[in-house]
Amino acid sequence: MQLSKIRAYFLLQALFIGLILLYNTPWLLSSVAIGRIDEFNNGHLKWYRDGLYKERMDVSYFVEGTAYLDNFSRNAIPDSQTAIEVRYLNFAPSISHINSFEENYEGSIVCYLVLFMVSTIIFAIPNDIIPKGSLFVISKEKPWIRMITG
Repeated sequence: MQLSKIRAYFLLQALFIGLILLYNTPWLLSSVAIGRIDEFNNGHLKWYRDGLYKERMDVSYFVEGTAYLDNFSRNAIPDSQTAIEVRYLNFAPSISHINSFEENYEGSIVCYLVLFMVSTIIFAIPNDIIPKGSLFVISKEKPWIRMITG
């Protein structure tokens, strides 16, 4: 199969989006439990202008009668807060993270933006890496992807 430069670019973008959705699918289908914040700090301290800041927290949560304990980044949660939503994988409840936009999606969005910028720079800016008029050949034998410059 032969692809032009622009079609190869869009295929690469679709591949990036597909891989990120594949990674996020178990988290999108996961469940939420209410966790109890047991302790802030856990030995990790940082100094800021206004004094000592506790950057980690221990959270315990229950799934089907089994207790789990995990350590999370604090992410500006106030000292007065005693409970927090925890999102855990249904098939492995010990794997969890805080149920917030930052924990759920921010990493994937940043990853995609980096891949998008790098691939756009390589494909869109005229350069010697992928010359104008190049074709990409995808085959079942090695090499699976070849570039033919025209």
